[in-house]
Amino acid sequence: MTNALSQAPAPPSLPLSLSQELSIWARAMCFEDLPAEVIRDTRLRVLDVIGLALAG
Repeated sequence: MTNALSQAPAPPSLPLSLSQELSIWARAMCFEDLPAEVIRDTRLRVLDVIGLALAG
C-alpha cells in the first residue's frame, strides 16, 4: 500500500526571503572563515562592553 502523499507532486518552490538567505549563510559560516581582523575587533568590542557594564 502506498501513501497518497508520496504520490503527490511537489509544490512549486517559493523564493527565499532575505532572512532565510541570511540564516543559511550564517549557518554555513565557520569560525575559521572569519578574518583575523574581525576576530580581533570583535574581542575588543566585547571587552569594551564588559568594561562599561562593570563601570556602571
